[in-house]
Amino acid sequence: MKRILLLLPLLAACSGGGVPIASESRIESRYHLQDLSYIAAGRDLKTDVLGNPFTSDQATFAAVVADHLQGVNPGPEIHFTPTPAATAREPYFVRLAFNGPSASNGTQLCGTAPEVAPSSAPSGEVRVIGAFCRGDQPMTYASAKSGGITDMNDPAFRRLVRQVGLLLFPLRNPEDINNCIPPNC
Repeated sequence: MKRILLLLPLLAACSGGGVPIASESRIESRYHLQDLSYIAAGRDLKTDVLGNPFTSDQATFAAVVADHLQGVNPGPEIHFTPTPAATAREPYFVRLAFNGPSASNGTQLCGTAPEVAPSSAPSGEVRVIGAFCRGDQPMTYASAKSGGITDMNDPAFRRLVRQVGLLLFPLRNPEDINNCIPPNC
């Protein structure tokens, strides 16, 4: 298990401007790029979206979040969706919790749905924790926050979701030398 702490002091001073701040990212030893090839190739990936920091309905919010994730993974295309078709490969899924617990981990996020704050008028700060899961086991985990967000269509919100998505699907696992696709080795 490799823990990568991304402390960005320069960006912290700018967090009110909608710059995402990644506070933690974790790649578990079970994460392999081959898993992405197995679940990808135009298939659906179940995308659970918990919580909603805005006043929109949950289904609309989940669809917007899934749309913001499109294209974040390396390799073949994955279609992120809260309502996957039969083509989705089980037991893989992504779970994102917005304005949920301030501390959690991938095991908790993949195993059970954490409690999240009810939808409310936007306060400007949005926290998100996310995990790429194989069943109840996390393969990757990330958390981030951003301030100055007005609604789910705000470009700052899109950047926040995409940053977490990028952290959930790294090109390689630093612990797995054989899990490497040149030239990224």
